[in-house]
Amino acid sequence: MPDDRLFSDKEISALLKRASELQHKEAPETTTTGLSIDELRQVAEETGIDPRFVEQAAAEMATGAADAEGFHWLGGPTSVMLERIVEGELSVAQQEDVMEAIRQAFHHVGTASTVGNTLEWTYQGRRRQAQVRVTSHGGHTRLRVFTKYPMQAAPLFAISASLAILVGALVAAPIGGVGGAFALIAVVLAAILVARFAFGAIGRQQKDRSRVLLDKLEKIIAETPAKKPVRETPATGRLDVSALDEEAESESESARQASRQRTRGAG
Repeated sequence: MPDDRLFSDKEISALLKRASELQHKEAPETTTTGLSIDELRQVAEETGIDPRFVEQAAAEMATGAADAEGFHWLGGPTSVMLERIVEGELSVAQQEDVMEAIRQAFHHVGTASTVGNTLEWTYQGRRRQAQVRVTSHGGHTRLRVFTKYPMQAAPLFAISASLAILVGALVAAPIGGVGGAFALIAVVLAAILVARFAFGAIGRQQKDRSRVLLDKLEKIIAETPAKKPVRETPATGRLDVSALDEEAESESESARQASRQRTRGAG
C-alpha cells in the first residue's frame, strides 16, 4: 500500500476500530487496554479534531450510558444531566441574558451565584430540583444542566393505582370468583404500565428541554458582546481628543450658568 494515500474520516474510524480489534485478539487477557481522556485529547489533536469535542462526546456517552443502565422501575430515570462544551467564554455583559434564558426554561426565578469563573443557578422545589452551571476557561465554556424530578412519579402512580382499583372492581364484580380476581389484577397491571410510560415521557420531555436550553446558552455565548463605539478621526484613526475637550468645556459652561442663576436667586 502506498504511504502517501489519504484516508477519509469514515475510513480512519473503520481502520482504527479494526486495528483495536486485532490488538485485542493478540494481547494477553491480563493486559488492560484503553485510553484515558487526556490520551484521547492528544490523539484527537494529532488527527485534527478539536479536543473539546472529545470532552463533549465523553460527557454525552456517560449520560447516555447512565440513562440506559439497568431497569427503571418507574419507567425512566428520575434525573437528567446534559453537558456541552462550546467555543468562547461567558462575559459579564452576557450573564443577565444567560440568567433570563435559564429562568424562562424552568419558569422559576431560582438562586444565582458566581464563584470565580463559574456562574451557577439552582432551584429547589417540592417536586423538582434543577441546577445549571456555566464555567469558562481557556477560551471555552462548559455548560451543565441537571434536573431531578423523583417526586413527580408519586401523584402519577397514585392516581393510576386509584383509578385501576376502581375500574378493576367494577369489571371484576360481575365476573366474580377467580376470573374476577384475574380481571382486577389485569386492570391494575395495565394502569401501572400506563403510569410507567407516562413517567418515561416526562423524562424525555425534561431531556428535550435541557437540550433546548443548552442551544440557547450556546447561542448567547457565541454572540460577541456589543462594545461602546469610540469616536475616531477619519484621517488618523486615533481618538478625537478635541471632541472630548469640547464636551468638557460645554459641561463646565453649563455648570457656571447654573451657579450664576443660583446666586441671583439667593440675592
